Amino acid sequence: MLKLIAEKGYVVSYAAQLNFSTYDIVTSIPPKVTFASLAIAVIGLIWPNINNYWITIPLLLISIACIYTERYAKNIDRYGNRGKENTKQWNDLKILYYKVKDASDEEGFEEEYKKLEEIGNAFNNSSEYDQIVFANWLAHYKLFFEKDYHWMDEQLNFGFFKHKIPTSLIAAFVVAVILCIVTMCLNCPAIIFVFNRLLNFCEC
Repeated sequence: MLKLIAEKGYVVSYAAQLNFSTYDIVTSIPPKVTFASLAIAVIGLIWPNINNYWITIPLLLISIACIYTERYAKNIDRYGNRGKENTKQWNDLKILYYKVKDASDEEGFEEEYKKLEEIGNAFNNSSEYDQIVFANWLAHYKLFFEKDYHWMDEQLNFGFFKHKIPTSLIAAFVVAVILCIVTMCLNCPAIIFVFNRLLNFCEC
């Protein structure tokens, strides 16, 4: 029973942080975009000889970010309200967890099972799967580095790489490292020399 509650608590808590993350990203991007645009424009005025690519590329990326967040901005309050509702459900699960934990083994927990089912149904009926990109990274940080998850950890034994670090973040880091190594190898004269000698040898 405790493990069932902890598992549902993990799902609900993660969903709450996911909704809050989408809300935070969408509401914080516009002012940061405005500041970045002004900063880039000022840099272009101070250093008129700067390569245009250093100005146009950041402005293009900023424009793309604005266009992308517009589809979430219209209903952004729903994400905040959904996050609050999920947090309330999570608090109810936490109370239920300690109630079961303090109960005697002879109790049947019929009432607790019913409460758990009610919370699960309410959560499933209000879930939102359409979240903004990178919201899962921020949600993992909020859940495991800002919130109290230890009562769930008693049953689920969260691992650092398995649960606390998003798999997509690990994959992105590995790809970035590989790209850096490849770039360094392509710009290394010694490696280029050896590679050319190997090509000449193969042609012979």
